[in-house]
Amino acid sequence: MKVHGYALPQIEIAGVRMRLYPHQATVLNEWDDQEAFVLVTKTGSGKTRAAALPVLKHHEAAVFVYPTNALIADQAASILQLMCDEGVTCREWTPETVNVKLGNEEYALVQVTADTLEEFRKVWRMAHKGDALLRLLRQDKRRLILVNPDILYLIFALRYGRTSAEAIGHLQAYSTIVFDEFHLYNGVELAHALFMIHLARRMGTFKRVVLLSATPNPEVRPYLDALLKPREVDANVAMPSSAIGERTVAHEVELLPLPTRRADVVEAARGIVLDLVGELRKLRSDNAEANARGKYVPCVVILNSVVNAIALEDVLVGAGIPRDDMAPIRGLSARSTRNVCGKFLVIGTSAIEVGIDFEADYLIYEAGDAASFMQRFGRIGRHRKGKALLLCNYREAAALRAMSDEMSRDTLERTVSAIYPQQNSHAWFISTFAGMMTIHAQAYNFKLMVADDESADDAMKARINQWMDETLAHYARLLGMEQILVQTHRKLKSDWFAHYCEINSFRTSLPSQKVWDLSEKERGREWNYQADVKTLLIRAERLWFNDKHERLYVKGYRAWHYVWFSKSFDDQEDLVGTIQTSAHYPFTEMQFMEDGHLTSVSHVMYKPKHHIFVFAPVELANELDWRIAWFRCGAKGHYLIAFDGDALLLKEIYDRWKLSQMGVGATDTGNLGLS
Repeated sequence: MKVHGYALPQIEIAGVRMRLYPHQATVLNEWDDQEAFVLVTKTGSGKTRAAALPVLKHHEAAVFVYPTNALIADQAASILQLMCDEGVTCREWTPETVNVKLGNEEYALVQVTADTLEEFRKVWRMAHKGDALLRLLRQDKRRLILVNPDILYLIFALRYGRTSAEAIGHLQAYSTIVFDEFHLYNGVELAHALFMIHLARRMGTFKRVVLLSATPNPEVRPYLDALLKPREVDANVAMPSSAIGERTVAHEVELLPLPTRRADVVEAARGIVLDLVGELRKLRSDNAEANARGKYVPCVVILNSVVNAIALEDVLVGAGIPRDDMAPIRGLSARSTRNVCGKFLVIGTSAIEVGIDFEADYLIYEAGDAASFMQRFGRIGRHRKGKALLLCNYREAAALRAMSDEMSRDTLERTVSAIYPQQNSHAWFISTFAGMMTIHAQAYNFKLMVADDESADDAMKARINQWMDETLAHYARLLGMEQILVQTHRKLKSDWFAHYCEINSFRTSLPSQKVWDLSEKERGREWNYQADVKTLLIRAERLWFNDKHERLYVKGYRAWHYVWFSKSFDDQEDLVGTIQTSAHYPFTEMQFMEDGHLTSVSHVMYKPKHHIFVFAPVELANELDWRIAWFRCGAKGHYLIAFDGDALLLKEIYDRWKLSQMGVGATDTGNLGLS
């Protein structure tokens, strides 16, 4: 079937070199009149430019927040190109260039991740990352900071020690904060993001908040309205002036649904690629210059499973395709492997479905829900006509094939929303008991760092603590959660809350482990990276710790292992759905078993830190999605268990499930005052 491309009208605005789409012009024109924007337009429609252009034209410093480090790197290039197009001088500050004195450039652009921050620290020979962070944030030159939410969270939790307060002071010079791909935040992360924005604004930072998304969750909007009252701008916004032409935003794409059994996804993708390999090599040759610059790659493959992505790469190598012709953009690999220059095939997972801009002719992809379908489909047709081959089940293929042979993008989106499940944002979690407890943890850790500050006297500490209490109360009042705030105060002295605070982070879930992957080494790549514990337990081919090297080794990922948690809880039915801490149980009961055996990561939920957990009936598994890490437990597998932030979410899902079993409904917005 043919999915038509579409164009948007363009407008000329005085003082702007490029022609703007109506939504870009609207944001620019209303910049000084609004404290918050929600920009909702399709993939490839210039959302980043819509947010960055007013920053540049108003000579502001700004922070851009991206959910993945890969997206930070991609969008840094986009913003630098915008500056070039608009005649704004800029130097990108990197660990390689920091010792070159800044000149008369109007801006410095800095990518801040855990890795780059450590590299900056080493180059400057500083003792702590916090010292490097201060230097990067300092406004001796107007800055654009591109950062992930994890770093920002640590700043506002005062986790950078003695430099934290000064870092927040520097951030007060940044007028605007932009969150890209905001729909990716859900549950605990969404709660953290909203309170972090609220806390930052109470501190006098970021007078303007801009949220960007092509596929927003409507359940989140009431919370945004309550906290920010944002101006929503979409592609249908009224024209601020007469159009002088139009520009193609998305080109025509031929969509071919291919019914495929889940077990055959790798084989199906292999067959398609091998059928196309001659054409793909010719396309690479015909677009050699763009390909060498990493702007063009003939074919992109996006699979749901990182293990399937690894398997596809290996079977293609076995079929005679050189590994150097393929670029993996996925988890379970080092970031250095993701260079697409000179490749004719990219094989990835959800790591590339948002924001990363490929110029490609072919897309081969899976989709697990409506949002991921549209995000992944948006990787093709951005610069030229393309062909999308969808690996789907027979029901999905039949439903799509029943549609017209030609359709608009809007029609496709409505069809996909009817066929595929909607990704659950768990926005209602924000206004629950557990949702407020995770916010309390942010506040508690802030107070703890203040208490340890030897430079502040007791009176100042008391004033700061009172201010934080008022900030919490204000947040609860805006969301209509005053009663829940009172209820949560009773649990602040519990052991489990103290242990949760110890491990609390923006993405509070299972810990990750640094591994050395022998399979990646055999592929000729950098072979150490971070891997989450669940993937290691369930899919690692071999897993062992070498005492001599003090390294955790893995031999790739293949067959499924049967993994369960050793504590049965069969005699503790009264604790189902309640928050517990591993500190109350013997070490031998708090371990993961893989195929009946202990592994080198079996103990991670007990030491070096204690963790909180919730166990619930295994029937609840139908209410959970892949984003929640859970395991079976119980002598007969009657229960499932989740830890840390996932435990808080599981508790609230269980409570809602219990109500549904009793025939009592739960509103989508929980206790939000607007519901």
